[in-house]
Amino acid sequence: MKTLSRIVFIAVALTFGILPYFSAGAKHYLPGLAVISGAAIAVVWGNPWARHTAKLTSHLLALAIVLMGFGMNLPQVLQAGAHALIYTFTGIVLGIGGGVWLGRKLGVERDCRWLVSVGTSICGGSSIAAAAPALN
Repeated sequence: MKTLSRIVFIAVALTFGILPYFSAGAKHYLPGLAVISGAAIAVVWGNPWARHTAKLTSHLLALAIVLMGFGMNLPQVLQAGAHALIYTFTGIVLGIGGGVWLGRKLGVERDCRWLVSVGTSICGGSSIAAAAPALN
């Protein structure tokens, strides 16, 4: 069964890695489908390389976030200018502050309210995964 799950994993990973080169529109929806497929494989067969990925997860997450930044169009980012930075900063501060405050009022455990607030305010699951080790 472990061999079958590894074969399926590799086949799915190769499919999602190759398809964007054959379909220009595919690059917009394939990341979401890849995440859903990975979750489905994990539920059905488990992680075929659990021992290895446990050691690599934080490094791979950091690498993925950095590489995702290379996909940004720098001239467009610069054109958005300071207004976008002010709105982004304000939204993050209010999101984290409001989430922590609301979590405290609702009696949510400290680490949980911080993880949910940071994750909701910044970028979701990847920020929760990045902040989790700092909060143990």
